[in-house]
Amino acid sequence: MALLTCYETKAELLVSLKYEELEEIFICISHSKNQTLCNEIKLNCDFKLPKKVFDADQACDKEQNPDQNKICNCKTNLYPSDDIFPKVFQCINDRVNSLTDDEKKQMKKFEDCVSALGKACKALPKNQ
Repeated sequence: MALLTCYETKAELLVSLKYEELEEIFICISHSKNQTLCNEIKLNCDFKLPKKVFDADQACDKEQNPDQNKICNCKTNLYPSDDIFPKVFQCINDRVNSLTDDEKKQMKKFEDCVSALGKACKALPKNQ
């Protein structure tokens, strides 16, 4: 489901996930309109990010998605269109050049958190 596979070449921030996997998870959660999954991304997984990645994520999310702040519920998608996530990801990569070993460990914790949410999202009934 890769929307813009050219971003894969800029996926050096990812430790254990491929870009396509991360994108698929975020698109699934965005379309799920599931408040619990959205809250987990915003209030749990995001806080596992290394500080410089978290800061870049917050800034890039505001730039690319100015009308929302990673909010979704039964009426609203996490992102208003599927092309927002690749733009946010590219923006983060442009702002964060590299990770230290400790930051890579933190990034792995974020990726594990997001992966668990991805599994939960895929298990949801299709037409909630």
